[in-house]
Amino acid sequence: MTAYAPRVLLAELTERTSAAGNRYVSGWLGKTRIIGFWGDGEDRDGNPTTVLRLFVQEPDQKPQERQERQPSRSPAGAAPRRQEERQRAGFDAQRRHDDGLANLNDPIPY
Repeated sequence: MTAYAPRVLLAELTERTSAAGNRYVSGWLGKTRIIGFWGDGEDRDGNPTTVLRLFVQEPDQKPQERQERQPSRSPAGAAPRRQEERQRAGFDAQRRHDDGLANLNDPIPY
């Protein structure tokens, strides 16, 4: 009889289909949102394979939490907000890029 090491459930991801018909997975790891996009890639030996690229994103804050975390609207507080917006925009751009790569082999990409 083989003894297995104890396992801990890390996250449960649900497979979904976008409006454009693309498959992806999403779920939560604690309060962090996980989104995964399928794409083409290579394994360690260079063989072509399908890969799942996972991205994490902080959940949107409730309006009350935003006000508590940002005590003043001074110009000094504006820099972290702009940085956070740039990071969010970067995540969205990466998602669109990866989603576009996944569409290359679709007969009807959109």
